[in-house]
Amino acid sequence: MVKILTKLDIEKIFFILLVVSFGTSLALIINSYIEMRFFTLPEVSKHESSSIKKVEKENRSYTGMVYVFETEEKAEPEEFEVKGQERKESEKVVETAKDIKLIGVINFNGKKVALLKTKKGTALVKKDDLVDGYRIISIEDFSLMMKKNGKIYRLTVNIGSGSVKSSRIYKKTEKVSKADSEVIKIDRRFVEEKTADIGTLLKDVLIVPEIKNNETIGFRFRYVKPQSLLYKFGLRSGDLIISINDMPVRTAEEAFKIYNMLRNEQFIKLVIERNGKRKVITYEIR
Repeated sequence: MVKILTKLDIEKIFFILLVVSFGTSLALIINSYIEMRFFTLPEVSKHESSSIKKVEKENRSYTGMVYVFETEEKAEPEEFEVKGQERKESEKVVETAKDIKLIGVINFNGKKVALLKTKKGTALVKKDDLVDGYRIISIEDFSLMMKKNGKIYRLTVNIGSGSVKSSRIYKKTEKVSKADSEVIKIDRRFVEEKTADIGTLLKDVLIVPEIKNNETIGFRFRYVKPQSLLYKFGLRSGDLIISINDMPVRTAEEAFKIYNMLRNEQFIKLVIERNGKRKVITYEIR
């Protein structure tokens, strides 16, 4: 049986729909107000807008974004620093060079020069010189430090082998013919002035060990520059140094004693061999 709605029933339904509609509209209005009040970004003024556009034009590069990830990017520099420390530590490793031998060192007025034996022959070197790819970084009284490919090498003078067979060497030198003699008198101030720079002095000569039967019997001047200091002191190209003050010369250090003696001694007796004949040069320094 179908129920017939009366006028009163229709008014009740209309009132209910009106209340629901009003409540829904009110909820939407409140929601919009809350959203605008608390969740909307502030409006940018025209002046601020133009400033932002200007900055955007000037900063089109994004390389600066790396700083955003600063905590992650720090790992790489730290790793580089560790590698750098390892490299420094590797440079402190001292090794022995097999292709170069230190024959002797001369210490003259605080400046040191070393005589090296290489595959190509002998060479006189000072600090910072290059020889066979090695850079000389320091020269001590009986040793030398050099660097190649990030590694440091140490060479030392074999001190003990210099005097074992000195008597035999001296007897061999007795076989030369009768010696001539020469006395050279030198002013001490002249010697001190001319021998002040060991580097300049050694540029004028080339001295190499003389070896017979695998033994060093002396040191020979392969070249003495004419009119140089040693030339004026009576030495010539080809002269073989046999002894200094009756001491046989078997090492480069012993050969270079003449430099120190010239500055410190009053009398120096130098025995040389020239063209198969012995010659004695006596220096009187006053």
